[in-house]
Amino acid sequence: MDQSLAIRNMKMSLRILNIVLTAILVIIALCILLLFGLLVVALTVSGEKVSKLVLDSNIDISFKFNGITVF
Repeated sequence: MDQSLAIRNMKMSLRILNIVLTAILVIIALCILLLFGLLVVALTVSGEKVSKLVLDSNIDISFKFNGITVF
C-alpha cells in the first residue's frame, strides 16, 4: 500500500516537473524568436534612416565622457 502511494507521488512530481520544464522551454523559445526578429530589423534598417529619424525629432542626445558633455 505504501509503495503505490509513493509511486503516485512520484508520478505527480514528474508530471509537475514536466509542465514546469515545458513552460520554461516555451519562454526561452519565445525570447529567441524575439531576439531573431530584432536582429532582422536591425539588419534591414539603414543607418541613414536612424540618423534622419534622430535629426528630425526633438530629441537631444548627449553623453558625458570624463567631465566633457557631448551633444
